[in-house]
Amino acid sequence: MESVNNALPKWEDFSAFTDVGDMDHYLYMIEENLLECIYEELYKRLIIQNEASEKIINAECEDIYTDTWGSLVIGNLLYSLHELLYNPHTYEEKLPYLVIDLHRVYIAAHEIYDPRHRAMIIERAKNNSSKFMAAKRHKENYQLTEFASEYWRKNIDPELSAEKAATILEGVVKLSHKTLAALVSKLKKQLKQQ
Repeated sequence: MESVNNALPKWEDFSAFTDVGDMDHYLYMIEENLLECIYEELYKRLIIQNEASEKIINAECEDIYTDTWGSLVIGNLLYSLHELLYNPHTYEEKLPYLVIDLHRVYIAAHEIYDPRHRAMIIERAKNNSSKFMAAKRHKENYQLTEFASEYWRKNIDPELSAEKAATILEGVVKLSHKTLAALVSKLKKQLKQQ
């Protein structure tokens, strides 16, 4: 099978399951209580899919893969398989969830492989990622601070107190009075040092 995109590996080298029949084989082995026979191979295939997914997603948006549902599903499945292997008495309880998670892993592979779905996954992860949102806020605050600094240099008398200058800047920039006053104080010190 040819790769959909030059940056993507072939499907067989990417997905934990080449097709539904392949996934059904693993389900059958798990249902027959033969997990120990396939555990290492299935674990390795899931890790390959996880690492390839991470590489593909992070190539388009750095450090966002861990915030995607695909990462979560693979992590859940790996954990559940490990738990079942070492606690076989939980078989009856865990089997329905394993079946669902195996299907979700297969769906996640399809979604990451398809460029349209991949874009939606990345967008969803960005919107839900506290790390991404914090970086965005810091960037916005930095830009506002730079704008306020430039505005102060060009339009406000440096002899004016930091408090009064901050009051003027409040009408121009959406930063708190306290932040603006601290910024003006810093700018005034820099001006005196020159």
